[in-house]
Amino acid sequence: MLRRRFAALFLGGFSVLIPVAALHHPVVDTRSPDVLLSEMARLSANDRAFHAFMIGLVIALFFALAAYATDALNRRPPNVAALMIFATGCGALIGAALIDGFFLPAFGEHYVGRPMPIAQQALPVLLAAGIAIQVFSKFGLLAYAAAGFAWSLDISLSRYPVLGVLGALSAVLEAALILFNGALTAGSLAEVFAAQCVWCLIIAYRMDQQRRTTLNERDRATRT
Repeated sequence: MLRRRFAALFLGGFSVLIPVAALHHPVVDTRSPDVLLSEMARLSANDRAFHAFMIGLVIALFFALAAYATDALNRRPPNVAALMIFATGCGALIGAALIDGFFLPAFGEHYVGRPMPIAQQALPVLLAAGIAIQVFSKFGLLAYAAAGFAWSLDISLSRYPVLGVLGALSAVLEAALILFNGALTAGSLAEVFAAQCVWCLIIAYRMDQQRRTTLNERDRATRT
């Protein structure tokens, strides 16, 4: 009972918190090598704190949805398969966060203040890291959308068909925003997470309803 309740509460809180947090992603907006490196070094503490926080959210979200997918009431092959897809997405997003929040700041701190010819040597590495961040992030978010779509379809076959269809549509919207909205930015990430929050809230609601149903059944059993 407590596992369902805490998982549902976290999913509800995540639905509000994560889009707002995405809007506060530290951004360096310059193409000059020396300014870029100095700005990366200046924002390094913020970068590390932000991405450590996001990694913690990803891990907590995984455990909350694992509690849902492995619950005796939901332990069906499609739900477990969706959890495995979601887990690969978590790994990809953690990889992107480690590059963006820890590798790049350390790299910037190493090269800041160096002579321009040496600083320019860092640009290919920064470009490769930026591409890796985009690839890992998009893969991870698409895995999230695929898992949310599968869980929503399962819900649509239960007592809540309308909620299930709504969750599936939000997962499709999430995938469309990732695929057709260009490079991921703080603003586009907030849009993606806002779409994701719909199916997260629906799962949280279903978990809470299952908890209430189980409690009512136990209460009736004790009275008979």
